[in-house]
Amino acid sequence: MGRLDPAGSLRANALSTITQALASLRESGQLATELETTAGPFVLTITHTDTSTGRYFVDLANLNIDLNSDTLTPVPAATLTWLIPLPLRAEVPSVAMYSSDGTTALSLAPTLIDQGTRLQLTLPTFRAYATVVIQ
Repeated sequence: MGRLDPAGSLRANALSTITQALASLRESGQLATELETTAGPFVLTITHTDTSTGRYFVDLANLNIDLNSDTLTPVPAATLTWLIPLPLRAEVPSVAMYSSDGTTALSLAPTLIDQGTRLQLTLPTFRAYATVVIQ
């Protein structure tokens, strides 16, 4: 298979077509992503599981650094939606958030959506890093 010229219109058209197809699948409910957040494009999210304890983690790293002034812009309050693994769907899981800002453990009230298959949270603002623990 040949490569597409990065500056060519064929590549731009292909990207647009793929983006529209994915958006259409999401809107119709045929494609469910594991994690969605409104935290913005500068927040890196990583999920992992501790199988020995049954805990699930969502790590959020703020990469919104102004290089000229060497300042970090805090992440405003945001929504996080997570696809609940089957072992946790029997009851509403408990959720806590820990932040590198020195914020103590903060218990969050999750809302179940999509017939109990997804968990939705409102995350408070944080500066550099936060982890959400779900169990």
